[in-house]
Amino acid sequence: MADPLFSALRALTKKLSGGKVKAATIRPEDTTEIWRLLGSFELLHVDRKIELAKMIFSIREKKSMNRVQDGLVWTLGRLGQRTPLYGPLNTVVPVAEVESWIETILGWGQPDRNSLFAVVQMARRTGDRYRDIGEVLRSSVLQWLEENRASAAQDRKSTRLNSSHANI
Repeated sequence: MADPLFSALRALTKKLSGGKVKAATIRPEDTTEIWRLLGSFELLHVDRKIELAKMIFSIREKKSMNRVQDGLVWTLGRLGQRTPLYGPLNTVVPVAEVESWIETILGWGQPDRNSLFAVVQMARRTGDRYRDIGEVLRSSVLQWLEENRASAAQDRKSTRLNSSHANI
């Protein structure tokens, strides 16, 4: 099910990056649900998840992608989540990769609710040292959430980043 969608998104990414595309591609503004659908596939191989995230990072700032920003950022959060809803742990993206995604998002400037969601999903503490992000980055995330006045409800509802910090 994912293969045809990946092909379409690869062609779109190539087109937006200035490459020539032989086949007709989907329009950027029509891709929100495709990004979200692929982000929801927890059984995707880790390499596919990383490829999808790289596509998102490469086209996120393109003007034609403005209408799908929410879907792109939401997808990043789901791809990099530390606690799958139903998938096995061998489909969780490695910590080093997710840490670079978090650092990139932290550098985007004023976050919206989707950026907050994505970072919280990726920084969620699991108690598993192989899945948890490093403490230095965790501290940066907590500071970023506080500086950007993430609502207490979002913090409590979304994650447990730091057990001594009101369940986040």
